[in-house]
Order: sequence, then C-alpha cells, then structure tokens
Amino acid sequence: MKIIIFAIALFAGIPFLSIAQNTKQAPKTDKVDPVQYAERLAREMQRAINLNEDQYRQVFDLNMRSYNEIQEAKNVDGKSSERINAIRNAKDEELKRILTPEQFKQMLEWKKNKKEDAAVEYNQKMTEKKAEKAKVKTTKK
Repeated sequence: MKIIIFAIALFAGIPFLSIAQNTKQAPKTDKVDPVQYAERLAREMQRAINLNEDQYRQVFDLNMRSYNEIQEAKNVDGKSSERINAIRNAKDEELKRILTPEQFKQMLEWKKNKKEDAAVEYNQKMTEKKAEKAKVKTTKK
C-alpha cells in the first residue's frame, strides 16, 4: 500500500518538477513606442544641452523620423548595420543644422558619456551573472 501511495505522489509531482526547471525567460516581444522614445530622447537632450522649445520640437520630429527609418531598415534588411549607420549619420548631419556649434559639441560629449555608462552597466551585469553562475555551481557540488 505504501508503494502505491509513493508511486502516485511521485507521478503527480513530475509535471511540477518540469515547470520548475524551465528557468529561461521568454524573449521580449513588446516594442518601444516611437513617440515615447522620441520624447524621452528629446527631453534628455534638452536637459543635457539646453535645447530651446523650437530646437526641442525639431529634435523630437527628427527622433521620430530616424526611429521609424531604423525600424523599417531592420524589417527589410534584418540588422543591416550599413543602412542603420547611414540613417544615424544623416541624423547627426541634421542635428548640426538644428543645434548651435557649441550644443552640437556638447551633444557629442553627452553621447560619448552615455555609451561609456551603458558599457559599464553592461559589464557590471555580466560580472554579476558570472558570479551567480559560479555560486550555483559551487552549491550544486
């Protein structure tokens, strides 16, 4: 009788074990809202390089256009870096026209700092993940 109860309990618990082992996260499927993206980027630039209202409006419109062009390029070419780089370069040329020379210089420095900050953050996350994996391996032994 004990064997039958044990067997039933074992088979009843197997589906839960398989669910618990599935730890991979689903890929992100939600896309960034273009309006929110353009507004956030324009606001960040406004704070960083003191855009006036007219410049803010122009930068917002430019962000919307370039975002849509990049998304279209990704849909057509996959992740064609040549086409995307061309879109980004055209955006920078348009920004040269919108901004004062001093603001453009400040923007380039701001973009450089953002890239460096993102790289530091990425490296920290990767270090934390490696440490977590090492910790899991040592606890399994």
